[in-house]
Amino acid sequence: MPEEITEPEVLTIEQAQENALAITQQHPIIAIIDQDTHTCVSNSFLAIKRARKLLNQMLDPGIKSWHKGHKDAITHKKFYDDPLKALESAHCKALGDFDAEQERLARVKRQADEAAARKVIEDAARAEAEAKRQETAQAVAELGRPDIAEEIAAEPVVVAPVTEAVYVEPAPEPIKTKGVNSRPTYKCNVVDKAKLLQAVLMGKASPDCFIPDQSYLNKRAGEEKDAFKLAGCELVTGRSVSGRTA
Repeated sequence: MPEEITEPEVLTIEQAQENALAITQQHPIIAIIDQDTHTCVSNSFLAIKRARKLLNQMLDPGIKSWHKGHKDAITHKKFYDDPLKALESAHCKALGDFDAEQERLARVKRQADEAAARKVIEDAARAEAEAKRQETAQAVAELGRPDIAEEIAAEPVVVAPVTEAVYVEPAPEPIKTKGVNSRPTYKCNVVDKAKLLQAVLMGKASPDCFIPDQSYLNKRAGEEKDAFKLAGCELVTGRSVSGRTA
């Protein structure tokens, strides 16, 4: 069991650091089995609190000064960088909008070219079918059945639409500036939370689509305490221990 010690008066940062190391070595955690060990651990707890307070008193002013210097440096940089950042964003938008429009136009042209290529194939098949029909009608007429030949000649020619992929000349690659790259990006914007939740409940979407608000849940548990009940949640209890030092 560690003996109760009196921390030395701390005057320098080095002494505060040495005191922290001494407290760490002299006050290990021990099992609390009775009131005496409870008192011993309580005294160790207060000694640790005092050591941390001394560290804060010695080191926090320097940390605050460093933070202020860091903040001033960031402010100084932002004065020059923010206009550049805004201008860069404007350039990015202009380049991205132009490239997106060029891709859209290329997509429309490719669709039109593919439709034209399919029409050529369908027209050729229709002409071939029409020629065969005329040959058949003529042959039937020569056999002495002009009535049937007329019926054959009057039948409409039906050609199945071309559904398979057709080859079209690819669009030329746009001229790009070396060092500048543009590509499409994708993100999700939730417009109806209720529908998304319904999809999750029906198993059509991953539960990862919803991230629980842990701060709200912890606050509610703290307010309701042992009465806290919420589907899919469990109450986790613990104990907060605080201490006051001179």
